[in-house]
Amino acid sequence: MTESTNAQDRRQYLRVEASGLALLYEKVEQGDLQPIRDEIVSRVSAQQDLEIETERLWHSGDLRENINEQFAQFGRFLSQLDAKLDYLVSLAEGTAPVGTLPHPVSLLDISAAGLSFFCEESMGNDQYLKVRLQISRFPLNEIWSLCHVVWSQPSDRKTQNPTFEIGLHFDTISEDDRERIFRFISRMERKMLRERKEAKT
Repeated sequence: MTESTNAQDRRQYLRVEASGLALLYEKVEQGDLQPIRDEIVSRVSAQQDLEIETERLWHSGDLRENINEQFAQFGRFLSQLDAKLDYLVSLAEGTAPVGTLPHPVSLLDISAAGLSFFCEESMGNDQYLKVRLQISRFPLNEIWSLCHVVWSQPSDRKTQNPTFEIGLHFDTISEDDRERIFRFISRMERKMLRERKEAKT
């Protein structure tokens, strides 16, 4: 194993607390796994097209990165706007909202490899979940993934109701979304370092 691979592994499994993030999930049956994988992959195609185009047009490293991020955010904004319009139309027509997930839960921590959260029920290691994770509200930045349960245990933390802690591994997630998780973790680390320095002064 090379040094770069070791560094990549450390980056992959670097984990931070993420109690402020919004997470929704729904259980997925074995027969529905491939359609869900296809759906998650197709969600990022328009955004990737925008980023490929900006890569072609811009050659300055810093400028290219800034422009790419702005185009990506704009693409996500349009996607979310479209989803909200579908939601409002479905409400007006009296039909079930499109693209919503049940089971909002409290997130515990996150890495680029997976995450953990509080849950009122235990889950088996063969259980798959379709997950929607909101990294930020403005601009609205959501990550969709197919995950599988890797551990489930009773929580020893004090909560109002008896709960379990569930650990998930990302089974299907776009590389762009994984990179956004990396950036979120980096921001959280910088924030924690600043808070520690301020506490010492």
